[in-house]
Amino acid sequence: MSNVARQVPEDSFELSMIRQSARDFAARHARKKGAWLRDVADDYIEEIRRLGWLAMFVPEQYGGLDLDFKTMAALVEELGRGLVAEPLVAIAVLGTRSLVLGDKEVLKERLLPRCVSGDELPALAWQELRGEYDPGVVSTRASLESGDWRIDGGKNFILGAGMATGFVVSARTDSGIALFWIDRHAAGVELSFESRVDGSKLGILKLTGVVVPAGNMVASAMVGHRVLEQALDEAVVMTSVEAYGVLSAALDVTLAFMRARVQFDRPIGTFQALQHRAVDLYLLQQLTSAAVGEAVEAMDATSDSRERSIAASRAKCRSSMAGLKVGKESIQLHGAIGYTDEYIIGHHLKRLLVLSAVLGNAGTHRTRLRALGLHLKDDTFAAAPPLSLGSPSSAEPGSQDWNDMDDAEFRESALRFFDEHCPRSLRFMPNRPRWDEVREWYSTLSRKGWLAPGLPREYGGMGLAPGKLLIYFEAAAMIGLPRLHDQGINQVAPILIARGTQAQRKAFIPKIISGDHVWCQGYSEPDAGSDLAALRTQARLEGEYFIVNGQKTWTSMAHDATHMYALVRTDRSAKKQKGISFLLIDLDQPGVTIRPIKNLTGDDEFCEVFLDDVRTHCSNLVGEMNDGWSVAKSLLGFERTVAGSPRRCFLMLNHLHTVARHTGKIHDAVFADLLAQLELDVLDLSALYERLGAKLRGGGLPGSEVSGMKILATETLQRLTDLLVSAVDDAGGLYGEQTFGAERIDVLAHYFTARPFTIFGGSNEIQRNIIATRVLGLPKEDRHG
Repeated sequence: MSNVARQVPEDSFELSMIRQSARDFAARHARKKGAWLRDVADDYIEEIRRLGWLAMFVPEQYGGLDLDFKTMAALVEELGRGLVAEPLVAIAVLGTRSLVLGDKEVLKERLLPRCVSGDELPALAWQELRGEYDPGVVSTRASLESGDWRIDGGKNFILGAGMATGFVVSARTDSGIALFWIDRHAAGVELSFESRVDGSKLGILKLTGVVVPAGNMVASAMVGHRVLEQALDEAVVMTSVEAYGVLSAALDVTLAFMRARVQFDRPIGTFQALQHRAVDLYLLQQLTSAAVGEAVEAMDATSDSRERSIAASRAKCRSSMAGLKVGKESIQLHGAIGYTDEYIIGHHLKRLLVLSAVLGNAGTHRTRLRALGLHLKDDTFAAAPPLSLGSPSSAEPGSQDWNDMDDAEFRESALRFFDEHCPRSLRFMPNRPRWDEVREWYSTLSRKGWLAPGLPREYGGMGLAPGKLLIYFEAAAMIGLPRLHDQGINQVAPILIARGTQAQRKAFIPKIISGDHVWCQGYSEPDAGSDLAALRTQARLEGEYFIVNGQKTWTSMAHDATHMYALVRTDRSAKKQKGISFLLIDLDQPGVTIRPIKNLTGDDEFCEVFLDDVRTHCSNLVGEMNDGWSVAKSLLGFERTVAGSPRRCFLMLNHLHTVARHTGKIHDAVFADLLAQLELDVLDLSALYERLGAKLRGGGLPGSEVSGMKILATETLQRLTDLLVSAVDDAGGLYGEQTFGAERIDVLAHYFTARPFTIFGGSNEIQRNIIATRVLGLPKEDRHG
């Protein structure tokens, strides 16, 4: 499972030590039987002081450790997993950081060393109204009288109040909002508490004529509001980190229960319905890890207040929604025992309820993001340097090795080349074009050396490393390149290089590059869709030729193809996956019948292909006889990687904004909230996809995580097209292009085109099966039991 503080494949030694220290601490301080978070003991404070955790965010000049957010995130995540993070974030982050960020040096020199030692435990008292997240909404007054400040007012929802020795209080002065240090026992301070569902407490502070010495001003009115915003954003991120830790622990507990709990004579983890629910929780966990991880990075990487606020609110939205979903579903997957107070899973839910609400819930932060001006554009993900379109391109093949370029330079070259050479009429086509429409573009790419990005240079390709290959596809999508007849490039040539003979490579690959051969895929059959092992098309060897009989269906662009690569059954007595072979078949021969199938948009992208005594030479067998299944599986990783790209989602968001502005839907509060949530879904998807990109750029290969990317990207795309149809109201059933200002958009073409993406490349249901067993470790169903 992912860690939010992990930016490289493995934690550093220091982070690993921090994590282990936190796990050991959690084991010592875990509560028993429904008291997981109640009554923080004195030894808790003494131990976190001794471990140095109170000093992590204090600068070295005051005796602190001055560590980064990545390190604090590693600590908080592990404490969250153990349900013992309260009240570290309230004191060591929210309270202490509001002191550190203040502009009163003398006070900092007096208080911060005491915070490090644990003699002072600061809590921030800023919120007054339920549901009001704006720190600028302050009624508490501070009046200057005889050189001291008199403060009157009240604060609610104070985190860490139960153990605090004093409070950083926001109050309105004649000059603006300032922050003041008030001792817990000062005259005029009245402190009470209200209990939260997890047993922790929130403070309620009533201030009546509290006299505060002038030297106890933490932040002047010049910086008070900014200090509050920054401290709150940082605490929001760490609260999101804790929520990620809690929901991850809840998922781990639930998966362990599903492996062990037996019903109907088998573990409940074998039930597909439960497996798929668990996979959806895992995908939410992964999205949360990506969103929260980006927020942690932003806290360390930028001082731009708007960027930090956007990152913090994104993290809080995702962690709040995912936390509640994981918590609720975990109860359901446990059954009745999950509803008992004694069993731990209910306490995860209680803590997640608290964390989802504190410092603003998901709805509050979506509203905040809209106010901050979060508008996604098509270049949000993998943004390229400024592109001076129309300037001369130096992106000719030549002798350079594209992999020697840095990523930004290569992205610039790809964008420039595609923009200069691809006809405008072929860009952002809602449907897949026929061969006659793209033949010239295919030839241009071939002549210029840009046709086959993943093939080695000696075979006419660009020889791109995995990371560069990802950039190539992203640049192509950004310019809106049409989908080519690319089965030969992306499927046949790579498999011939990996598993074919030298004669096969010499015979077929050059003609793929030239466009003389156009290939289609012969996998699916009427009774063998996602279950390819059930295929029935047979091939028997007679002398030097295989004689093939059967039917293939859903064969994309077969009516334009000259050749087919097909899975056929060559041993009927073997187990389903064992008797399959991989053949190359020339379609220009007697016995081949191709019948186009119209899809929901009225296009005939798919075909049925009937094979009646069709012949192919035995030299066209790829790999060993009856080993075609392993050949076919090796093709799927990068196919699903491309399917998991968020680029189509960005295009659809652009269409949604265009339609919403033209129809006025953008001013509808309900629609705007739905759109904001989808924007966040795409951003979090992009963050997760970038993690995959980082793995590929580091030389890794796509693994089972691409199944999750495919699920998330394709289902997000479908939700976007659902909202697009909704946005046009009664025009949602109109056929063809509609005009929205200067743009014409075929709403239903996009809607229908998005449907099969969850089916192609292995249906999303099959991808969930893969994740359930290979990633989550749930048991497979014993179909023979």
